[in-house]
This record gives sequence, structure tokens and C-alpha cells, in this order.
Amino acid sequence: MTILATLLFLSAIREDIIVGSCPPQEELEKLDDAIDVSGADRALTFEEFPLSFKIAYIAGYLVAFVSLFKLVPVIRGQIQENRYFLIFWKILRLQTRNSQKS
Repeated sequence: MTILATLLFLSAIREDIIVGSCPPQEELEKLDDAIDVSGADRALTFEEFPLSFKIAYIAGYLVAFVSLFKLVPVIRGQIQENRYFLIFWKILRLQTRNSQKS
């Protein structure tokens, strides 16, 4: 799945999108106002992103949703185990009460 996401990301790289780390503060002070690091120019909506970004985004949510179903048996087993544990203690308590009365 990681390979698929990487391929989608690499296919979406265009020449007008520049991604990189911010230079240290000392270098920014030397450049003065040559580089604008004030933040994004504007907020983008989901529709404005390339199709490959949208597919990767939706695929990520689908993978997360499906992985929740893989946890259902584990959670259900824990609940079942706790219920049997409580029934065991109720039976043990009843037996000790009955044995004390005899």
C-alpha cells in the first residue's frame, strides 16, 4: 500500500509545485524579502487538488475503515471473555454461599 501511495504522489508532481524544507533563520534574514515564507497564498479546496491526491486521500480513508473491521473480532473476543469471567465469579460466589449455609 505504501508503494501505491508513493507512486501516486510521484505521478502528481508537477513543475509548478515546489516542495522543500525551509532554510535556517540566518539565511532567511540575509535574503530579506526575496523569499516569502509567510504561509500559504490561499486555502485550497478538495476539488482543486490533482486527481492522484484525491485518490490517495480516499484510499487512505478506505484502508483505515477496512482495518477497523479487522479489530472487531479482537474487541468482541475481549467482551465475550469478560462476560464469561463475570459469570464464573457469580457461580463461584453462589457456590461459596451455598457451602457456607450447609
